[in-house]
Amino acid sequence: MSSPLVLVLARSRCLTAYVGFAHAAALLSIITLAAVRPICGILVLPLLYSLRRTWTIHISRTAGTAIQKLEWNGDDRWTLILADGSRKSTGPISQGLVSPWLVILRFPTGGVAAKYLLVFWDSVDPERFRQLRLALRTGSSNRARAG
Repeated sequence: MSSPLVLVLARSRCLTAYVGFAHAAALLSIITLAAVRPICGILVLPLLYSLRRTWTIHISRTAGTAIQKLEWNGDDRWTLILADGSRKSTGPISQGLVSPWLVILRFPTGGVAAKYLLVFWDSVDPERFRQLRLALRTGSSNRARAG
C-alpha cells in the first residue's frame, strides 16, 4: 500500500471572497426588503449566524468540529483531524464534486448530519490538490499509480 494522501488545509482566499460576497448580497437584499417591510429586518440574525458558522468551520477552521487535516489511504477509508485534536475515521464519501478549482467532499458521520469539506485550489499544496482530484476521478484503487 502506498503512503496516504495527506491534505493540510489552510485559509482559502477564494472561499473567503465567495462567502463575503454571498453574505453581503444577502444583507443588501434584507436591508432593501426591510425598507418596505420592517419586520423582515429580523432575517439579519440567521444571516449573521450563517456567516459566523461558515467562517469558523470552513474559512478560519477554529470551531472544534472544523476539519483541519485530511488523510486518505486509498482504500475508501478517510481520517479527519479536527480542530479540537480528535481524529474521526469515516467510510467512503457518499457524494462529491470534483472540478479544476474546487473539490467538495461529503463524509458520512453515522448520524443524520454529514460533514462537508470544501477544498479550494488555494487552500492546499497544488500537487496534493492535483493528486486528490485525479484519485477521486479515477477511483481509489488507481491513486497509488497517480502519485
